[in-house]
Amino acid sequence: MSTDSSIFPTHAEARSLASLATSSRSQPFSGIQYFHGLLRVLQDPAVSNFLFTPEPIELHHLAHPRLYDQAVANNMLEINVEPNANVHNSLSDQWNSKHFMFPTHTVDGNTYGFIISDDIYMPGSAWGAANLKIESRAVTRFVKNDEDGHTVFVAYYEDWDTFRLEYSKLTTSTQQIRFLVAVQGKAFRALLKNGVLSISAIVPLLAFMQMTTEYRKCPQCLRACGECYCAAPNIKPRHPFDYEAFKLGAMSRSGIFDGRTEMALFANGVKIRSGVLGSRYISNPSFDFDLVERLRRLAISDHVGKEAARHSHIFSNAVGVASTGRDQNPFDSIGKPVQLHTPLEDLGNEGALIQTSSANDAEVWAPLTEEGEQGIGASQQITPSILSSFLTPLEELTPSDENTQSSVVSDPMTTDLIDTSVQLRQSNALDAAIMNSEPLSTESGSLSVDQDSGTKTAKTASPDKEQVRRLKAELRREKNRASAQRSNMKKKAVLDALKHDLATSREKADLLRSKELLLRRENLSLKKQISANRSAGGAE
Repeated sequence: MSTDSSIFPTHAEARSLASLATSSRSQPFSGIQYFHGLLRVLQDPAVSNFLFTPEPIELHHLAHPRLYDQAVANNMLEINVEPNANVHNSLSDQWNSKHFMFPTHTVDGNTYGFIISDDIYMPGSAWGAANLKIESRAVTRFVKNDEDGHTVFVAYYEDWDTFRLEYSKLTTSTQQIRFLVAVQGKAFRALLKNGVLSISAIVPLLAFMQMTTEYRKCPQCLRACGECYCAAPNIKPRHPFDYEAFKLGAMSRSGIFDGRTEMALFANGVKIRSGVLGSRYISNPSFDFDLVERLRRLAISDHVGKEAARHSHIFSNAVGVASTGRDQNPFDSIGKPVQLHTPLEDLGNEGALIQTSSANDAEVWAPLTEEGEQGIGASQQITPSILSSFLTPLEELTPSDENTQSSVVSDPMTTDLIDTSVQLRQSNALDAAIMNSEPLSTESGSLSVDQDSGTKTAKTASPDKEQVRRLKAELRREKNRASAQRSNMKKKAVLDALKHDLATSREKADLLRSKELLLRRENLSLKKQISANRSAGGAE
């Protein structure tokens, strides 16, 4: 993470931003309506279940074959300046984030996805004192509503039990509003579990609240915010896997936004500090695949570190790599996602919206049967059953998920692996019972024969030899246990790969059906146009 001092605003820039706090042009907005809007969004079970997950990121997300082709990288900078503030007690701050956004699917007008970020946070008193900056990495889940245009973000930080919730909306082509709160993680989860979400219930959990309205020059007509009457861009996906529409929507949020922020700090539900600040928000989205790869490897390294803390010796044996440091990536075996980049000039091309980004696109697909053609008509929408195939990677397959389990176990190869895994567990349990059983005699030694009397006497082994024997037995048990665990981990990796391949195949089938649906609609439109032209020619 860069520590370049150039990210700090100069004194002239800070004074210019501070003047926005009292500018008549930057009028405050009513944050309470957006607080209610945030709570309304979270009341949707599909949205809240996706946002507030026990595991924000899984390895199969980072190994997804579409990651490089569909992710949007961004270098974001947010600066808040409080005018005439004491440097030791200032609400001024600065937040620099390098991140990438990756959409996973769209259902009922909501686009779901996650963000991997590498952040630097600077409190106001730290400007000019670089040792006070806070560096952290976060995984953020987001839900973007394609009808209303708002986006809800929930950020998970690696070192804090705090959620950062943000409600963001581009209201016009030149204006955006942002409403942010930070809440205690465990207490907020309890509220969600009880189904009680209200402002009065959340206020005691607040750490800070921020309400911001900002303006930019219109990217369409290049006029100032007061002179522009362009509508806010509303780019909707055409089908559940229309990633290109998401890219265009993300690129429309670029630019420099200047405005006004109202901020308040809380302790135990009581406001302890508040103020009005000038704000600047700079968003620079791009298709920086090097940044995506760097952040992807950082996320994998963090994931491996957490797993290693739980099962260090098991984990290193399972992957067959000695853990020597953070820079080494034991998960190189999962492979880099297939890198198929869409040319920038093709982003507006209709054909690019329905391209598949898999390495197996060159395969020849069999045409749909007559039954399949009847199943997808020109007036029908894609059904939730089709979407469920792509939702599989986002949720861990549990024994209670009968539909997903049956679809995976029906494969003969998967069935054999599961049977082998069950037999191996039973064998391991039997071996453990035998090794842990009591010995037949309480002493370890050997028999010797007296040549004169012919009697047999037992010679007990020395304590050192007895200790060596026990250590060797313990070592054999550990070796057998590690071997069994390594075998189980390999089989689980094969099962996970099969599940992922199955989900990818279903996704490709859905994309082909979506493409067929679009072509049929275009064909129907052309037929109507030809018929109309013939009718007009006959009338003449």
